Amino acid sequence: MTPAHVEATMMAFSASIMNISNGLLGSVIGVGVNKWFVGVTSDDLSNYSTLIYIQILFSFYQLAVV
Repeated sequence: MTPAHVEATMMAFSASIMNISNGLLGSVIGVGVNKWFVGVTSDDLSNYSTLIYIQILFSFYQLAVV
C-alpha cells in the first residue's frame, strides 16, 4: 500500500497524529464540553453525571469509528 521509501515517514506521521488526538485534542474538547455545555466546577458537581454520560457516549463513538 505504501511505497518502500516512505514507510517510515508514514509510520511517524500516523504516530504523531494519534499522539496529538489522544493527548492534546481530547483534553481540549473535554474542557470545551464542560465549559460551554455542562458547567461542572469544583464547587458545583451537580451535573457531573452528565459529563460521565458524554464520556461513555464518545467512547462508544470512538470504537465505532476506529
